[in-house]
Amino acid sequence: MAGARPGIGVLIAVGLLGLAALPAPASAGYTVSQYQIGPVSIPDGHGAARLDFDLVGPGGGQTVSYVRPRFRISHKRTRQLKLLIKGPDGTTVLLSNHDTRGRRLGQDPCAPDPNDVAFTGFYDLGADGPIGEGSAPYVGDFVPFEPLSAFAGRSIGGDWQLVAKDTEPGKRGRLLCGALIVYYTSS
Repeated sequence: MAGARPGIGVLIAVGLLGLAALPAPASAGYTVSQYQIGPVSIPDGHGAARLDFDLVGPGGGQTVSYVRPRFRISHKRTRQLKLLIKGPDGTTVLLSNHDTRGRRLGQDPCAPDPNDVAFTGFYDLGADGPIGEGSAPYVGDFVPFEPLSAFAGRSIGGDWQLVAKDTEPGKRGRLLCGALIVYYTSS
């Protein structure tokens, strides 16, 4: 991704870069995805860093079947973090609630490959369980703290956010990169 600037999203073909290691549910239909390279500083204590994704489907009427957020984070104490995804209509899902230990979520350097932390709501598609049951650097697919099904049936179009919140003072970190994959159907 040479020449990419922080905060600039790059549309990618999901299958080419390994971001679709887990298959989508049979009802998903199509995918749209975006990958963003930071880093974005996570403010120390009670601050948040975010990556913004402006997703647009090929036309009107697309609704979410399934959402798959991915992160890479460097933080001296990841236990201080909450990870969230926020949809265009304000729907917010808590992915991780102070569930990790260590300094890394995912492996450096950032690249559109599967060496990051991903969340999926489907055990039968290969999820490793809740992230708190994993170990640093938490590379793999984890079941989120709250269900991603909150986005099902909602419009895909608009501004999505991946958010890393630091809830305790004392240590700093960076949201290195992230990806958002949205499986959708057309009505």
